[in-house]
Amino acid sequence: MFVKSEMLRAPHAFSTRAGGVSTLASTESLNLAFGRGDKDDTVLENLNIFGGEAEFEPRNVISLPQVHSSAVHKVDRKYAGLGYYKRDYENYDIREGDGYVTDDPQIVLGVKSADCVPILMEARDRDGRIIAVGAVHAGWKGTVGAIAAVCVEKLCGEYGANAYDIYASVGPCIHKCCYEVGRDVFDEVIARLGDKYAEFFVNSGKSEAGEDKYMCDLPGINCRVLTDAGLQAENIEALRYCTCCEHDLFYSHRYTKGNRGTMLSVIRMP
Repeated sequence: MFVKSEMLRAPHAFSTRAGGVSTLASTESLNLAFGRGDKDDTVLENLNIFGGEAEFEPRNVISLPQVHSSAVHKVDRKYAGLGYYKRDYENYDIREGDGYVTDDPQIVLGVKSADCVPILMEARDRDGRIIAVGAVHAGWKGTVGAIAAVCVEKLCGEYGANAYDIYASVGPCIHKCCYEVGRDVFDEVIARLGDKYAEFFVNSGKSEAGEDKYMCDLPGINCRVLTDAGLQAENIEALRYCTCCEHDLFYSHRYTKGNRGTMLSVIRMP
């Protein structure tokens, strides 16, 4: 039903597609997002099953509509349930976003994915105590917007963390073996992040239109963004799972051409 990081001490989980009650061929069986074909009650039942197994309170999860941005919100218990049990977004000051930070144990941070990169973080003090946690959803647009670095900045600025003492786990996502992109993605990464990021691309030939194509190491780029933001390389773990290769275990947008369910990655304060 879920996989975990050996790096993080905070309660967390990266869901798989197994163990739920969705019966559609595309969403079978642990779909955790609305709008993928399941009834809302089915999604909420899946969330409850996942929460029971991964030991978090489903009604405390925040997971707003994601828009491939670099927005990271500071949240607390008043946002608990927003995105699942509460969808009256007009009554809140945040309505969408792709990342969160908190030090409140009464809220669970949740980011959804199905090839994009989920990243969970925890900030510790010098005595090793966890003082705050963070979660981001990084598609290629969020990646070039350095959303992972924005999350680090929020953990440091809002909670007095030191980047040296932040730990991060890059969860199941599409890997270089399966993620072919066009020249536009390559150019945007280099323009926004710098020439040194070219090493995360391997030319894979040309399209029928003659455009250069590349195999892109999206998790590798995010790991570099984190070290550039001040994290120690040994404090970053990238899980080995490729969602596209292992589409029987994970939902993959690319493998199914968009006809799929959605995973949820969660983290909370101890």
